[in-house]
Amino acid sequence: FLFQHRAIISRDGRHVVFNNNAFDVIPGVIYPFFISQTYVLDVQTDVLTLLSHAGGDPNLAGNGESEPVAMSGDGRYVLFATRATDVDISVIDSDFEWDLVLYDLTLGSRKLITVTSDGSRTLQGIITRAMLSEDGLRVLFSTDAADVVVGQGEGAFDVFLYEHVLGRNRLLSSELGSSTQPANGSSFADAWSADGRHVLINSEATNLVSGVDDNNDNYDVFAMDIDTGQRRILSAAPGTPNTTGNALTLGVAVSRDGSKAFLRDEFEQYLIELPSLERTPLPDQRINILVTPDTVGKVTSAFSDDGRYLLFYADSANPPTDANEMGVDTFVYDHALKVTRLVSGSLVNEGRTGNGASAPAQLSPDGQTILLQSDANDLATAVDANDSTDVFVAQFVEAVFADDFD
Repeated sequence: FLFQHRAIISRDGRHVVFNNNAFDVIPGVIYPFFISQTYVLDVQTDVLTLLSHAGGDPNLAGNGESEPVAMSGDGRYVLFATRATDVDISVIDSDFEWDLVLYDLTLGSRKLITVTSDGSRTLQGIITRAMLSEDGLRVLFSTDAADVVVGQGEGAFDVFLYEHVLGRNRLLSSELGSSTQPANGSSFADAWSADGRHVLINSEATNLVSGVDDNNDNYDVFAMDIDTGQRRILSAAPGTPNTTGNALTLGVAVSRDGSKAFLRDEFEQYLIELPSLERTPLPDQRINILVTPDTVGKVTSAFSDDGRYLLFYADSANPPTDANEMGVDTFVYDHALKVTRLVSGSLVNEGRTGNGASAPAQLSPDGQTILLQSDANDLATAVDANDSTDVFVAQFVEAVFADDFD
């Protein structure tokens, strides 16, 4: 519910992280419980390593289920979640709730990061929205636990940053002018740039920034530069940068350099540029997607490394061209050309969407290749008769969409 059962591959393709509940994955390892454990496979050396083992014993599986969360670009660091209470025998853990662990494959070391400010016990609360920076040195997460940092009370959810070099957590969703006092409403991490510097914070708080008229009694999106500590509101009403909009808004994606963000609310979704706050609606048709904070992470939207291409999904809701009857479709927006292109187009009926819902899964760093999952059976030339969701790869024929997608 908080993390996804999945496999993750490193950017260079060498390491694969996955979870498995079999009791014979690695010979010689003792599996006292029939529960999911997290592993990493080095495909070059064919070495398989158990990451979620009990503290001090690499041949004893942990006493709680475990799931992978993220991997650094070079495959060195793995972030995983676990319910085990024996990951670190020096830390008191009595609640069997999810915790986050950062594993360094180079050193073979682990760090339990969801601990109280003095490091003596695990956090007593829900951990969610966990993310890892590309270099693996920063972890972002949200929790309603108390005492993550000294002087911080409990109650609402807040956003925290773990900095591996410093070995401690930092409160990001603090009230203006404080580093330890949480803002006056729940806050969640919506999206994070790959370099770990720019984060989109989704919050109902009214005291994250100054000079903003916030009376919508709803969640708004704020951009934060973690290195400078500067925050600004993104979900302001059009033309009034100091007044919040009138709808619940989510931050879906942010570019690597923090200059562009993709936001979605109950009425539209749009690209927003910083610092000008110029908006570009995407696409220029009706959006028919229920927006709640829990939808974050269900379907992927992403920027290419250079920020030129934005991968997103929408209900085009245009009867002459929409063949999937209100199902979502996958699009790419080219910021350089200011055009939106349909990715999940039918090969049978030119100019129309595929005959089933199509959701984006991943965008390559250069923005030229897209992985998507679809219920449609007319996206490719191959015969598709399984009446199930399939995975497709879409690639540019020309670098500027001259011939759209194969």
